[in-house]
Amino acid sequence: MVRRFSKYHKQGIATDLLSFYLYRVKQLLILCLVFSSFRTTAQQAATYSELLRIASEINLNDSLLLTSLDKSMSPVDTITVKKWFSQVLSGSQNSKLKNRDFFLAGKITSNENFDLYILVEDKKKADTSVMQVVHLVTTKKDGHYIASFKAAITGSKKKSSYNTYSWLYKGFNIVQDSKITTSTASLADVTQYKINNTGRFIMSSNY
Repeated sequence: MVRRFSKYHKQGIATDLLSFYLYRVKQLLILCLVFSSFRTTAQQAATYSELLRIASEINLNDSLLLTSLDKSMSPVDTITVKKWFSQVLSGSQNSKLKNRDFFLAGKITSNENFDLYILVEDKKKADTSVMQVVHLVTTKKDGHYIASFKAAITGSKKKSSYNTYSWLYKGFNIVQDSKITTSTASLADVTQYKINNTGRFIMSSNY
């Protein structure tokens, strides 16, 4: 009786261990499925309606200074940037998104023909320095790209220092002040532009 009881007892322990093992495997499978679902969702680019919600609306009552920005910006993942703003980025196809962070500083949707986005691009260098480019990007009301304009550039590249900023005025007029300093010269220029009714940036003689 003792031996038989011991045998059944061992069988019971083995059965319990097997049940516990299967239970843990089931839990791990569920966790893997949930993680996979989250990962798939995270890898999907934002829809255009979601993009509109990400960027806060700017009421352009008078003017807006576009310069080096570090506050009130919404981060944008690279997959969304690639879908909606790939034409904006400089560099080869493989390096467009490398070592860069992107943010939306706001949008203006008051024009009936186009939407205007302020896209900020931080380019990280190996020496930990950062070059920041503030892009003005126009899209059609369905999100299709129209044109872009580098409104502000701050930082250094190839022994040249850039300090360019722009004023965006009501009526979509732009005045850009550019300063570039190299090891041998310093250049400065003021140029005027206008966003026409089709969303394109054109040089203007006055505003």
